[in-house]
Amino acid sequence: MEKKVVYRICTIADYDREALYLREMHAQGWKLKEVSYSNLVVAVKYTFEKVPTGAGGLSVGLFIL
Repeated sequence: MEKKVVYRICTIADYDREALYLREMHAQGWKLKEVSYSNLVVAVKYTFEKVPTGAGGLSVGLFIL
């Protein structure tokens, strides 16, 4: 499967913006596979996996720890 890794700078104040970003990625056919946080900078690493066309029923959520 095709894989995509994206680094984004965000804080708790960016929760709504990140939720919108994840919804957009889902609409483009990318399934969120993993979320990692950096201890050195305020950055989040998202790992996405391409979903075959017609594999609906996926849901995406954003969890803040």
